[in-house]
Amino acid sequence: MAATSSRPWLGWPASGRPWLVDDQRGQPTWTVDRADAIVRLVTLNAPFGVWHGTSQGETTWHGFTQ
Repeated sequence: MAATSSRPWLGWPASGRPWLVDDQRGQPTWTVDRADAIVRLVTLNAPFGVWHGTSQGETTWHGFTQ
């Protein structure tokens, strides 16, 4: 298994283009999706607690910047 950085940002090389890892996959959650989920929880009188929600799809940090 290749070693990876826990930081998506790896530096700014002499070429002037940033280096971003492309082997870490994630699921970005857009603020509109988050707001909609909060409204639904409040509307449904969901019990208090910790809730987890994400948008659909996945990408790498490199893909996220595209």
